[in-house]
Amino acid sequence: MLAQVVLIQIQAQKAFEELKQEPLWNSLPAVKNNEVYFIEDKWNYDDMTTSNMLLEESPNILTK
Repeated sequence: MLAQVVLIQIQAQKAFEELKQEPLWNSLPAVKNNEVYFIEDKWNYDDMTTSNMLLEESPNILTK
């Protein structure tokens, strides 16, 4: 199963510009359906509390 939504950290903007040139990236359903969203750096923590907070915030991120 391929991702239906992709979240990218804002600090990764330069790498993202390079990624957009890749055929594999452009073949992803989320990319084709314009479901790529940028998230703030504050979500870049590998702990359960932050992960849970991101899950709770996801609906707000996806409706922006």
